[in-house]
Amino acid sequence: MATIEIRDLSKNYGTLEVMSSINLPIEDGEFCVLVGPSGCGKSTLLRMIAGLEEVTSGSILIDGEDVTNQRPGERDLAMVFQSYALYPHKTVRDNLGFSLKMHRVEKREAVTRIETVAKTLGLELLLDRHPAQLSGGQRQRVAMGRAMVRNPSVFLFDEPLSNLDAKLRVQMRTEIRALHQRINATTVYVTHDQIEAMTMADRIIVMNGGTIEQSGPPLELFDNPANVFVAGFLGSPAINFLNGNVERGASGLVVELDEGTVLPLPNLTDAMEHTSITLGIRPHQLRRTADGPIKVQVKVVEPTGVETLVFGSFADKPIVCQFAGRDLPKPDEILNLTPEPGSTLLFDSKTGERL
Repeated sequence: MATIEIRDLSKNYGTLEVMSSINLPIEDGEFCVLVGPSGCGKSTLLRMIAGLEEVTSGSILIDGEDVTNQRPGERDLAMVFQSYALYPHKTVRDNLGFSLKMHRVEKREAVTRIETVAKTLGLELLLDRHPAQLSGGQRQRVAMGRAMVRNPSVFLFDEPLSNLDAKLRVQMRTEIRALHQRINATTVYVTHDQIEAMTMADRIIVMNGGTIEQSGPPLELFDNPANVFVAGFLGSPAINFLNGNVERGASGLVVELDEGTVLPLPNLTDAMEHTSITLGIRPHQLRRTADGPIKVQVKVVEPTGVETLVFGSFADKPIVCQFAGRDLPKPDEILNLTPEPGSTLLFDSKTGERL
């Protein structure tokens, strides 16, 4: 396969800078997911790697070769788009083989490649159908197969599952990940869905405002986010943020929340005293205790079968809790909650950076 190296990459539309000095190495065989909110620059970056967007400054190297000014067809990569972009008048077989025909691949070789890819993706019985006769998941597999049949050095995916229903998204992300494990292809995958990012990636690149906020393995970013943005973006349900100040109490340092609640936390240091901080507490790290200091009034309860989500308010601010099993509190009930020891994340309230 191939390595990708992005060096000081910037993109302007006229006087508007939408991406600034991106540096990103992607290893051979790595499944790298670009994630972030709409407008963060992830699809623009993918399109520049593909050669579909002009680079304002900086360079893109594939296997050490500078491809910044090469046309898309010269870069030995294949892209799967959000829309399936299949030819409606062509059969699955002809859709899969179209790029091979354009590249004048010998017919016997083309037939072998098409049959191999069709078997890999479970399309053998669909080769003579047209796209209108396929389900959404089948069309997505054909779009993937059209990329695979070329044997490219790099696969690019631009939100390929966003048009599918929830059940198909789960099925297809499993299939894409299993496919990557079989062929070990270098893959760059763009999504705004952090669940896709967490479950599929070898490495997540969190983008915001045309820059990279943090890069690393999924669980590393989940457990050790660099700032409030990364902590708030990764995790479902989203993390709870509470504001307060670190002060010295009778038994040591404590956090005094804005509405007066006092939390003794084990991860406070002397350097934090008199500092305005933001606490990050993930919903599954709140526990019901008899004397829990965080008093939450229940608003909505959502049982899912294996867990229960509780949406409530704490000091007139929304807060969400995630309990294992079927513990179903009643609306307006007051829950006494305590964060798991050592689980709370601390951020500087002014800069948003992790303390």
